Amino acid sequence: AVGLVIPTVLETKMLFFSPKEFEESRKAHMISAGSDIGVLIGGFVLRLLVLLAALPVTMTVAWTL
Repeated sequence: AVGLVIPTVLETKMLFFSPKEFEESRKAHMISAGSDIGVLIGGFVLRLLVLLAALPVTMTVAWTL
């Protein structure tokens, strides 16, 4: 949700439902930066979960050798 849903909702709201003056404001830039950080965190968590999912298999194979 942090990396996909929340940034998509925030950027869509800013793109289609906010006035032009708001898009150029400091608050809009902070919201955009926050959604970019959310995408980075979501990508990191996805990679971490893929690695952690493979870790028990690797340890099991190492113990059987």
